[in-house]
Amino acid sequence: SSDLAMWQFVRNDAQLAGTPPSLKDAIKTADRLYFMKFMPIRNALIEDLSADLQVHITAPEWLKLVLPSQDSMYQVAKMAFDQAGTHATAQLKDAQRNFYVAILFVMLFSSVGLLASLYIFKSVVQPIIKFTDTMRLVAAGDLAREIPFERRVDEIGLLARALRIFRDNAIEKSQLRIAKESAEAANSAKSDFLSNMSHELRSN
Repeated sequence: SSDLAMWQFVRNDAQLAGTPPSLKDAIKTADRLYFMKFMPIRNALIEDLSADLQVHITAPEWLKLVLPSQDSMYQVAKMAFDQAGTHATAQLKDAQRNFYVAILFVMLFSSVGLLASLYIFKSVVQPIIKFTDTMRLVAAGDLAREIPFERRVDEIGLLARALRIFRDNAIEKSQLRIAKESAEAANSAKSDFLSNMSHELRSN
């Protein structure tokens, strides 16, 4: 019958390694009480009734036969539902744990990203802004401006040392220009003095 065919699936599941021992025992009990003991008697009674034969079983005897078999099937269903509930609860706990772990990783990576951003801003962005301002002032003629970050060993330090060389060359050129202008002024004053002296001598 279809009931027996469906029960065969239950029997097969009972043989699986993951089936709890208590559920296996309940299936074996139901198999013995319902399908091996009750079902043959029920089928025989149905055949007798179908053939209009007299049934030789009393109501108490029938209840004594039916109730244990039905209870055994109920126990299988109840235990299966309990196992399913336990499994679902365990899966829910695993899902919650995985969710919290995922949240923890998100917070961790967010914190790492924030710290990395702060580090980049303080160690790269701010120095570049300060260096750019210094370079603009030096290029505008503020040769006394101190060059920052010269001792850094990265690209910013390399740019700072290059700017210092540019500033020092500009200072040297400015000093040479001042010295040249001073020398020219001295030569002009000397020429003017000699010219005046010659004019005075001739006048006398």
